[in-house]
Amino acid sequence: TAGLCLAASFSGAVSSLVMCPVERVKCVMQARAASSFANPFACIAELVRRDGLAGLFFRGFVATVLREMPACTFYLVGYELAKAKLLATALPRTL
Repeated sequence: TAGLCLAASFSGAVSSLVMCPVERVKCVMQARAASSFANPFACIAELVRRDGLAGLFFRGFVATVLREMPACTFYLVGYELAKAKLLATALPRTL
């Protein structure tokens, strides 16, 4: 299961590359007044103008990775353990 833990942890790190900018836009839009942005694209434009692409993609990245790596590990390992247990107790199929 060490390989499964490593793979699950790595998947959490990779998914953070997509989740980090989405979470950043969501948090900025939630923290500002409702009329601050017409849509998420307006928020993205302001973030890129103010912080650059690096600010959009990597501000908060470490926190997102530190959340997602253990979460994915627990989720996928728990899923695999439950699946193995359920399959072991299932009735054998006959043709």
